[in-house]
Amino acid sequence: MAEKNQKTKANQEEELDKKEAEVLNEENLNVSEVEIEQKIISDETETIAKEKVQNDYIDLPECPEGFVCEDYVNEKRKTFDNIMKSSRRSSTLTMVVSVVLLILGFILNTYLDTTLAWISYSIFGVALVVIIVSFVFSSRGKKKIYGSVDTYVKDVIIGVDQYAFDQVGLTQLTVSAKGKAELEDIVDAHYFATINNFNSRNIIKGFYKGKEFSVAELAVRIPYQKPLDKVEGEEENKPVSRKKKLAGTPTESFGIFGKYFSLPVKVEDDESFILLLRGPNACLPTFLDDYKEITVSDLNASYMCWAKDEAKALKILSDEKMVEILNGFTPNASLENVIISSNSKGLKVCLNYNETVMEIPMQKGVEGKPYETYKNDVRRVLDVVDCLSK
Repeated sequence: MAEKNQKTKANQEEELDKKEAEVLNEENLNVSEVEIEQKIISDETETIAKEKVQNDYIDLPECPEGFVCEDYVNEKRKTFDNIMKSSRRSSTLTMVVSVVLLILGFILNTYLDTTLAWISYSIFGVALVVIIVSFVFSSRGKKKIYGSVDTYVKDVIIGVDQYAFDQVGLTQLTVSAKGKAELEDIVDAHYFATINNFNSRNIIKGFYKGKEFSVAELAVRIPYQKPLDKVEGEEENKPVSRKKKLAGTPTESFGIFGKYFSLPVKVEDDESFILLLRGPNACLPTFLDDYKEITVSDLNASYMCWAKDEAKALKILSDEKMVEILNGFTPNASLENVIISSNSKGLKVCLNYNETVMEIPMQKGVEGKPYETYKNDVRRVLDVVDCLSK
């Protein structure tokens, strides 16, 4: 029944991804950030498919002692940026030489005697050779830079992962940087009645206290929802910009734009509940068959809750330790909103972040402590698992 409710709009994917890349447009004489971003988007884009996903995993390296993730990513970005600048300098130099030779050739052709015309023709010939050589090296340079893009993206993804998942209780961690998520895993959250399409990457698998779990980076598109009203106390100047916003009248919303945890902590069907911590870009659940909205007085006012059986859900959510953990999630400069769904299929937790966590920094370095925020949130997710496993 759940899969029948999923409506695919794959023909919109290419148009949406082009709009995403346009925001990054900057002039560049060789390989631009636009081309690089389009490559990353192309590598990550997928349509909803029924085939079982096959991902290749490697062991996630242990986090070095004293590792500062923000500094690590900035160093990697600096090295990558130097490669880009070198490419620009080479391209600029060959263009300047070609233009100078052409101008010189035209000048000599105008003022020299016809018997010396061979000089200007020789210069034109040299300019043509320079242009041809420039195109050859530019083509090879692009391949080298695209290889550097893949290396840079993978290094950043794994660096952030090994830092964020350096947690007590986690073992046998593996990662697939280009891995793809399963549609079924998203449907099991019982959150969206219609999923138009989704992108995914960076699949992590491992064990927490002997129980297997997975985490994926997801961008899930759903039919457009009008943004929820600002919650009480929300800062007006909070950075909530997202380049995924579409020009004109929007037809879709990003129901998920964050880290999606799938954990095998199951409850009885009538104990099922869905929590939404409201914040920027939050979307309401639409797959609420047999659910009703309830109030959990102990949780902060930003939470909304839906449950199949109010009494049974309140017994779980009013636990003192659970309340403390859930109230620890707070929308901030990186975290936008949180979705938690617990049912007979397992526990699904979605931490929706803005670009400070979700994007590979290309045009500017990391500011603040977004990865530290992410790591602290991962710990809270594991603490929720502990509460539900009692």
